[in-house]
Amino acid sequence: RFVCPVKNGAQVSAAMPITRATIRACRSQDVLSKEVLLSDVVACATCRDLAAAASKTSRPCVACELRCDACALALPRAALEPSSLAHLNQTPPDASLSALKLAVAAAPPPARRLVYSDNSKSAKSGAQDLHHSIAGVISRHAKRDLNKLPRPPAKRLEPDLFLPPAQLHAALLNPRSEHADEAMVGHSIVYSWWPRSKLWTEWRLVERSARSIAACRPGIDLVVLPDLPQLRSLFEHWRASYGLLARQVCWIAPRLDLCCPTEKAKREGRPPPLDAASWEPAEDASAVALANTLAVLADRFAPAARGAVHVYHSHLSNSVAARITSFGFGCLGDADEHPMLGSLEEAKAWLHPAWHVSSRVHPSSILDAIAAGHIAASAGARVPRGFIVGDPAEQRAAFALLKNQDPTMKLVLKPSDGLGCKGLVLDAQLSDLHAETALPQSMIIEEMVGESGGPSPTIYMCGTRVLAIADQLMMSLKNNGNIVPSELPSTQLRAMSSAAVAIGEHLGLKGQWGMDFVIDQKTQLPVIVDLNVGRPNGSLAYYLWRSLQRPPAGHEAGAELVQLARCRRPLKTEHVDTFVALLAAHNLLWTNGCAEGICVTQHIPGDWSTILCASWRGRDAALALYARLAELDHSGCLYGYK
Repeated sequence: RFVCPVKNGAQVSAAMPITRATIRACRSQDVLSKEVLLSDVVACATCRDLAAAASKTSRPCVACELRCDACALALPRAALEPSSLAHLNQTPPDASLSALKLAVAAAPPPARRLVYSDNSKSAKSGAQDLHHSIAGVISRHAKRDLNKLPRPPAKRLEPDLFLPPAQLHAALLNPRSEHADEAMVGHSIVYSWWPRSKLWTEWRLVERSARSIAACRPGIDLVVLPDLPQLRSLFEHWRASYGLLARQVCWIAPRLDLCCPTEKAKREGRPPPLDAASWEPAEDASAVALANTLAVLADRFAPAARGAVHVYHSHLSNSVAARITSFGFGCLGDADEHPMLGSLEEAKAWLHPAWHVSSRVHPSSILDAIAAGHIAASAGARVPRGFIVGDPAEQRAAFALLKNQDPTMKLVLKPSDGLGCKGLVLDAQLSDLHAETALPQSMIIEEMVGESGGPSPTIYMCGTRVLAIADQLMMSLKNNGNIVPSELPSTQLRAMSSAAVAIGEHLGLKGQWGMDFVIDQKTQLPVIVDLNVGRPNGSLAYYLWRSLQRPPAGHEAGAELVQLARCRRPLKTEHVDTFVALLAAHNLLWTNGCAEGICVTQHIPGDWSTILCASWRGRDAALALYARLAELDHSGCLYGYK
């Protein structure tokens, strides 16, 4: 028996069988003090071992979530599978006893308890106490047989480096909680991802919003999509193939009449219209999209239920947050107005000091924080030598100073608010410096670290929690995808993780953010070259999708899903169903529970679209999926690099 501890361990004498309704009630905390019992022994669907013990006393109820000691994952009840009673060498009990069986095994605690918590000491002792209290109610006969079960091998990556996969969505919902998985119960995320008004075009609308479909947990989260044919087709594919429901989408008007003519012309490869400079939109496109979204959500959710619905806006500001919360909904992410970084659009400028006080983008830099002890030197937050410059004279002076320090030093020139590799100049020469009397924007001039074609890892964070570290696939200054998990040594992974946690703590970040690194060839240490804050990073939705996948039956316990994000450029006339049919015909389409396959996460006819090549069989197998597809596809679509 296990008492639901939400209400100080109060209990009711009458035992109560577990039903779906009971679990729902416990999750919503409508039932706070009833004694909850689980029916049938259950097995961990991740490692195929029997679930060992609930890990933290603060869980709402063991019916909602258990912890498997074998693979160190906290698993919701839905991720546990009924196990044959033959495993316990018992005869099946009658129906009345079956409803009262405790669904935990009494395997002794492992020598090294794996705890995902900032307060590891208290969480550890609580987990062990709870383990022994539950073990005491299980028969000695059951314990003897359970201890004979083989233990799965250890996971390849150190488990305290990343959040367990099942907790990624929970970290978005409650990034500062000691027990991130608690926030997952009964709460949903509304992905409201679209471009800024100044970049409003049909292509950006489709590209930004399409990627968020993959992040949705079936039956739980919602996605806001502009009502466009290519997005309706893509969502229908996900509904039919991966269990999303029709009610999980909020369709809004795309308002293509508010597209920026300059951006539209640039995308189409033609000069902007003559009146583009004086063009002013009739309305703020992003504000209109938010108003439409909130109207749809308010119609769907009663006021009392809105506190469990959290809007994840792609470009959050204080005013946007106030608008969302005024409706009673929760709000995720960091507002653009940051007390230390100023506008999050220029966050990367925080990595360097200003050449002159007049050129400052931020009041301080990361070097100031390290010097003042706000970021410990032992955290390993390393940045290239460089400066923020505000005019051509400062640019030339900074260039000369850095060259004087080391004549062999190569330099990088880039905008302080550039996205990705936009405006980036590697191995900059004097001829690359601006000769104008004023720079178009503040610039960064910094030491070029790493080598061409060398490792380019990127870390995805949520507050101070590490979501993933991936290897970027760079070609000619363009990011052409990434692959996760990173194949870098654990010492470098830990160094990146330590630096990111320290920076996230110092800046007080609570939303999703990330950093790009290169590896210093002399020291073999990771060096921060970019700070990405203020909008959901490119592959976040795909890592969230990855976190929902579980190994197929009979697969090696503790295995990791290797996920390769690459691009494909379909013809303008290709429909998503045609591409899906091609994948299915060659047994390449990802299906729930399969060992490997390709998942269609974007489909933008006539433009580069992201696909995921995922495999439980390793990195080479994931890479081979993309190569095989390129060989089999004779439609004229493009593969390779953008």
